[in-house]
Amino acid sequence: MISPQAFLPSAERYGLMKALDERALQLTLNWLVANPSLQSSIRHVSLNLSAGSATDPVCRAKLMRAIHLSGVPADKLCFEITETAVIANLSKISTFMEELSALGCRFVIDAFGSGLSSFAYLKKLPVDFLKIDGLLIKDILDDPTDFTLVKAINDISQSMGKRTVAESIETPTILEAVREIGIDFGQGFHVGEPELIT
Repeated sequence: MISPQAFLPSAERYGLMKALDERALQLTLNWLVANPSLQSSIRHVSLNLSAGSATDPVCRAKLMRAIHLSGVPADKLCFEITETAVIANLSKISTFMEELSALGCRFVIDAFGSGLSSFAYLKKLPVDFLKIDGLLIKDILDDPTDFTLVKAINDISQSMGKRTVAESIETPTILEAVREIGIDFGQGFHVGEPELIT
């Protein structure tokens, strides 16, 4: 096992992210096809997507073709794109989201809140979930400002009909605080550690 932090910077530097994204999607589709019972028992599978893939029409066409050929229902796929990538490429990523959303795919804005976010652009994007940045989550027990920011992000997101995910749930006390705030889902080592799929 190699941590993504060990190879993703090199993949980005040498222009390999699109190939990685395409491969990750194909492996996921193959896994879902090989395990049809999972298609009815899981809500969806989340896949991180680079800005390069989400802004490239050729890559978009390849991803859509792979989904179509697999026969896997598109609503079983949820693509995560970082907030900084969305803001930097709003027009192109909006087109990407609209086209894949029309197929049934879902979307997460990842690391939301790390850049003092604006909620205005969210009204125009077919985003299903906001994943609140772990840097805000990890300090909510000790920093009243972070607690208030996370609560505000959750309240506004839910008023817009978007569900929320808290990153970096590493302890039972952080999980309890996140539940108190009303966040829908959690992600982190306390909730579940990464494991190989078979």
